[in-house]
Amino acid sequence: MGFTLFLCCLMLACAMMVAASSMIHFAVVSLLFVVVFGSGLLIIEGGSFMPLVV
Repeated sequence: MGFTLFLCCLMLACAMMVAASSMIHFAVVSLLFVVVFGSGLLIIEGGSFMPLVV
């Protein structure tokens, strides 16, 4: 009985770790997207960089 309870706790801990890692991964990806999108918008809004690009 105790072993089954231990196994359930272990599975729950693994599930929590996977959920936490996926949340961290999602946060990093969204942060990276915001940085890239923000820098691209800054370059477009700058205007002075456009002749260099084109």
